[in-house]
Formats: sequence, structure tokens, C-alpha cells
Amino acid sequence: FDRGTPTALLTKLGSSHGVPANELRLSYAKHVGIRVDKQCRLEEVTSCWRKNTDNSVGEQIHCPSHVMESPRNNLAQGSCVNVKLVQLGMCLSNELKKAAAVTGGSSSHRP
Repeated sequence: FDRGTPTALLTKLGSSHGVPANELRLSYAKHVGIRVDKQCRLEEVTSCWRKNTDNSVGEQIHCPSHVMESPRNNLAQGSCVNVKLVQLGMCLSNELKKAAAVTGGSSSHRP
């Protein structure tokens, strides 16, 4: 079985339109918690797995209600039609560009 990232996410990574919220949900075989920030950028996906009697990880299961009704699943609140999939580090990069534009120059960073 595959525990990897669904193809729908990989193909839309960095897209300015993102992925439709329903498509994102359906890209997972089981119900997962999906957390987004205020700008509808994907923050976290919580998947749930059966615990075997020997304490090893078993098969993936639908996340229980305490996960699906928690803040870890705020996409369920319906505030985002599309979810943006930002490449690692791009949020910080964009914030630095905005800060430089506001101050009228480049921000100074020391290694």
C-alpha cells in the first residue's frame, strides 16, 4: 500500500489556482483531516492508521470523529473553495519580498 502524497497534490504544487477542496479530499482513500491557513494554503494533512496488536502500524482507516471535528480539519468549515499548495520555503520567500517592497528596498539578511 502507498502512504505517499496523492498525485492530485503533486501535479498542482505551486499552481496559482491550487486544487479544488473537493478534489483534494477525494484524492485520499480514507477520510483525513485537512488543515489550511487563512489564505487557504495547505498546512497539514492528518491521516489515521490502525494499531496492530504488536503495536506496529496497520492499515489506514477513516479518521475518527474527534479528528474530523477538530481544528486539524478546518477545511471542512467550507471557507476555501481551492487549496493552495505552496512549495516548501515559498511562503517565507514571498513574505520577504512583500516586506522589501513596503520598506522600499531589499531587506538585509546576514548568514
